[in-house]
Amino acid sequence: NIALSNFDLHREARPYVEALRQMTGHTVHLAVFDGYRAVVIRRADPAPDSAMPATSTFIENAPAHCTSVGKAILAWQPEDAVNRLVANGLERFTSSTITTEDRLRAELATIRERGYSIDEAEHQPGLRCGGAPIRNQAGVVFAGLSISGPAWKLPIETVDEMSKVVIHHADQISRSLGYRN
Repeated sequence: NIALSNFDLHREARPYVEALRQMTGHTVHLAVFDGYRAVVIRRADPAPDSAMPATSTFIENAPAHCTSVGKAILAWQPEDAVNRLVANGLERFTSSTITTEDRLRAELATIRERGYSIDEAEHQPGLRCGGAPIRNQAGVVFAGLSISGPAWKLPIETVDEMSKVVIHHADQISRSLGYRN
């Protein structure tokens, strides 16, 4: 926690993660890419109970090929990073998980075109998520931001509008880190 609190991304993203949680009412994930997985460094839950704070700082990791935050980062990685991930195997988690190189590459192209990623119950059954990339000062995508919730609370018809909100907050974090487009 001490190391994370001194990490620029963690510190700069805090108000945007909280604002996104409040604005959408969904769980928010902030993650960095370790070359294979999306390492979640901050999560903000929508309705905290008395036993758990609204925002928690912890380290967990998620597969990059089948989570919205992971795919939001992976879509802008160099070719060798995608090749390395594919060579490592695309593990199946649900019947919706992307497990072939061709399908993953097509998905990453779609993400780059529209500017955000979607996870349609690819990692966890019944969960829908939307994610966007975060860039450092040099414009390199090294992190991502996402919202997630049960599919019935985040209908597919709302994903495009909700993703615009996620993109806005991810762009604000990028600007806070010195990125200028």
